[in-house]
Amino acid sequence: MINKLTYFSKSYSYALSSHGIKGLYLLTTYYFHTIISKYLSVSSRVECPICGWSGNQFRPFLVMPLWERPNAQCPSCLSLERHRALAIFYKEYLSNTSHHGLYLHYAAEDCLKPIFQAVESIDYCPVYFTLEPMPTATAASGSKVVQERLGFRQGEKVPIVGDLQDIAADADTVACLISHNVLEHVQDDQLALKEIYRVLKPGGVCFLNVPMRPVGHNTVYYKQADSAGHWREYGDDLAQLCQEAGFYVKVHFLAADPTSSNQYGLDANDRLYELKK
Repeated sequence: MINKLTYFSKSYSYALSSHGIKGLYLLTTYYFHTIISKYLSVSSRVECPICGWSGNQFRPFLVMPLWERPNAQCPSCLSLERHRALAIFYKEYLSNTSHHGLYLHYAAEDCLKPIFQAVESIDYCPVYFTLEPMPTATAASGSKVVQERLGFRQGEKVPIVGDLQDIAADADTVACLISHNVLEHVQDDQLALKEIYRVLKPGGVCFLNVPMRPVGHNTVYYKQADSAGHWREYGDDLAQLCQEAGFYVKVHFLAADPTSSNQYGLDANDRLYELKK
């Protein structure tokens, strides 16, 4: 209880000192909607396909100091719109056919990992693209097959970290590589796509998800990474960039069905690129 009060106190102090009355208003609105969505829901209008929570609406996702995104975050598992859309896609994808081999999941989200871990026929390995210690992602947490197939350059006892521009795996060894909201953080995305192509088996697939500009707009490149660590904001020409790296490209619009989009709180602009070698 004391820790929560300290957290609230620091949050409000930061909001007031940095952003004035507007900051206090946004933070108060965020907490209000969080309480309402989690505890005071009466009629069920939205549902989380990951954890099963249901209520009137998802809570807003607060991005201080700029804005808040309404009806975005599940108050139970903390999934956002893209996580729920991806969960629906992967559950269907993994249930349709048999899957085998090594699956590398870059920047593996906690709310999505159980979907892959439940498939016993695959060797699932979460990989983190930062160089910070991630105790839950040590090589020992992967299966013996995963440890043998991945040529870890720093040994088996250190956290599994990875750079998409320099993947620690031999050529033609990975059945599937999953990358969500990572490529925009990589300085040389063309090199990263070539690395993904190198490590995938013939017929292997990469599932690529990035923040996208609205349909009809091309990628905007920055001279340096912005405050969020993004080197670019992708647009429709991402498909061409992937084709130039050698992939066959299929684009999935994850919220194409208006009914499920409303039910699960999905974003109509979310896309998943299926890249096949």
